[in-house]
Amino acid sequence: MSKPWIILFPLVAALAIASACGEKSSELSQRCRAAGNDRLQSAGLRVYRGSSLNAGELQVGTIPACSDSSQATQIYLLARRALAMIPEDLRPAQVSIHVSPTLTAKTPPINVTEVHRESNSILVDARSLKRIDLSTMLHEMAHVQMASRAPSGTIAARLEESLGEGIADYYAATIQGSPNLGKIKGKAARDLSQRPVWLRGGWTRLADASKPWLAHEQGWALAALLWSQQKEPGAILRDLITCMKSARLDSSESPAKVIDSWLASCPANSRESLVKLMHRWIPSSMY
Repeated sequence: MSKPWIILFPLVAALAIASACGEKSSELSQRCRAAGNDRLQSAGLRVYRGSSLNAGELQVGTIPACSDSSQATQIYLLARRALAMIPEDLRPAQVSIHVSPTLTAKTPPINVTEVHRESNSILVDARSLKRIDLSTMLHEMAHVQMASRAPSGTIAARLEESLGEGIADYYAATIQGSPNLGKIKGKAARDLSQRPVWLRGGWTRLADASKPWLAHEQGWALAALLWSQQKEPGAILRDLITCMKSARLDSSESPAKVIDSWLASCPANSRESLVKLMHRWIPSSMY
């Protein structure tokens, strides 16, 4: 004789899981609608589904309703929280986020989150949602706020990328009030209280386009130096944002000339301290 509870247990468990998932989705929808709109948009923020990226050109999708996608809704609510934390003069005027856009065969995959420079919007791989936290969103919003242009030349492009990554890390850390950034297996991906000095050897790759350049790691080293100087979103951060927004980098093969052209875009009152910072970041043999 079969035991009824053996048959009923899987059914009860399945119903319980479905109910929990439904409650979570319902709660997200309620929080989203409480923001004042039934869709994933509010002042200064729009989240899209169904966008596509083809040969660098972004085709914009649609703004879903709060109940259409729990992943997009989670990203929307996280982005709203991040924007609310950012001081007004450091906050991007408009943030557009494209969740899991369709990519053509020749388009490289999205590495968790990144900024599409041509449209100055954020791309998110929803499959990596567990790795996206408040600091991740603040980091990408820093890139949107800087809206820097990619220069030509290997050295200029790599230095600009590293400067941007370092300043975005520093932006995220000072605004959230913690040096711990990102998530990998439940731990911080980067800790700005610890400078990764072991990566200084990576500078030998700067001019060699045939070798990979660790822009995020070199940026981490810069952000750690900045964090050691000031741990609040103060004058240093504001001047660095100005530098990145207005920079026109020299495309020469001289790191010193590239950095000097970047410094020329910085506010005059902070230039001396930023020169000292560059000397601490870049090996003396290069600058």
